[in-house]
Amino acid sequence: MPDLYEHELSSYKREIEERDKTISSIPKQDASFNLTHFSIGLSNRANLMVIGLCSLVEIKLFEIVVEREKQSSFRLTDLKGSGLDRLKIFLSRTQVIDFGKLKSWASFRDLYTIRNTLVHGYGGVVPPSDLSRVEQAVEALDIQQVLCTSRIRFETDSLRKAHKVASQLIDEINEKIT
Repeated sequence: MPDLYEHELSSYKREIEERDKTISSIPKQDASFNLTHFSIGLSNRANLMVIGLCSLVEIKLFEIVVEREKQSSFRLTDLKGSGLDRLKIFLSRTQVIDFGKLKSWASFRDLYTIRNTLVHGYGGVVPPSDLSRVEQAVEALDIQQVLCTSRIRFETDSLRKAHKVASQLIDEINEKIT
């Protein structure tokens, strides 16, 4: 029986493919069809999928922290920093996960950079202060097409890559902690 993460990842994969079918069904010749709301809806849904995939990894790490705190002399709340950084520090200090040995960690950090811009930005608009960081992240992930001037717009192939990054990292984490 699949665990929660397998189920969620499978659901995201299905959603990516359904979104792709929806895009394929757009009337090509009907000039009266207003694509504005349709396009915004697809774009927002794609952004939410990226945020959700990153959250799934965060939840996985948090669950491991909760279990480890039962055997540790310090708590996650004792650490300063952002949520993901605190999780990483805690799990590294308690020697649960060696993040340097996770092949997908760097790719996930790049995806997380994009996620942060989506969450803390303006609906996919990249603030000038974040543009260089986002450009580096999309280049590292080889998804440059998602950055249209200063706006993030995920299409099917880049969503598949985001899904692959999250899936591989969760698989690696599962291998390291079992």
